[in-house]
Amino acid sequence: MASIEEKSLSLGACSASGVPKIRLVANSSAVQQFLPSEISSFSRRAPETRVDLMEAFSCDIPRIVANGEADIGVYHAAHPASGVVSLPYRTDRVGLVVPVGHPLCMRERLRLEDALDYDFVGYFPRHSLEEFMQLIGAPLPRPLRVRAQVSNTEARCDLVREGLGLAIVPVGIAVHYEARMGLIVLPLDDDWAHRQLWVCVADRAALSPAAQEFLAHLVSDGSLGKSA
Repeated sequence: MASIEEKSLSLGACSASGVPKIRLVANSSAVQQFLPSEISSFSRRAPETRVDLMEAFSCDIPRIVANGEADIGVYHAAHPASGVVSLPYRTDRVGLVVPVGHPLCMRERLRLEDALDYDFVGYFPRHSLEEFMQLIGAPLPRPLRVRAQVSNTEARCDLVREGLGLAIVPVGIAVHYEARMGLIVLPLDDDWAHRQLWVCVADRAALSPAAQEFLAHLVSDGSLGKSA
C-alpha cells in the first residue's frame, strides 16, 4: 500500500455545516473485524456525528495520529508505540489458511515452522517478508517459500483454493471464507500469532467532545479483552 487508502463511513448528514467529525485511522484487521460494528453501535448513540475511516499499516498509524492527520488510531503491536497515548483495545490471532484435507489439518497444535515444507502466498503481517521475519523474532529453520503475493484477503484465499500455497491471515477474517471456498483455518500457536490491538491518540485532552465520546466507546467495549 503506497499511501493511505481512505474510506468514509458517514453517520448522519455528512455534508452539513458544523456536523461533528471524527478522523479514524486503523489497520486492515481492525477495519474488517471490529470497527464496522463499533461504528454502527456508536451511530445509534450519536447519529449526528460523522466518522471518516482511513486504512493504513499498523507501523504508520501512530505517526499519522501524532502528526494530527487523524484523531484516533487503531494498530497492533507487541508494545504501545512511542509518541502517542495508547490504550488496549482488542486481541486477535493469526492462523494458517489451507485447503480442506490438507495434511496439516491432522495436527492438534500448529506452529509456522511445521508448514515450511509447503508454498505460501502473501502478503504477511508487517507487509513485507523481511519485516514479517523480524516480527517472528526467532529464526525459522529455513526460509518460507513464497510463490505469489497479493494484498487482498479474498484473492489470497482464492489462491489457496487453487493450490498455489498456504496463507497467513487473521482468524477472525479467514473464517468468513472457510465454507464458501472449501478452506480450513488453523490457528497458529506461535507467540507472535497472538496480537494486541491498541487505540491511540496524540492528546486525550485535545480531542473534540465527539472524538472523546467515540474513544470512550471503543475503550469500554474493546479493553475488556474481547477477541475475534
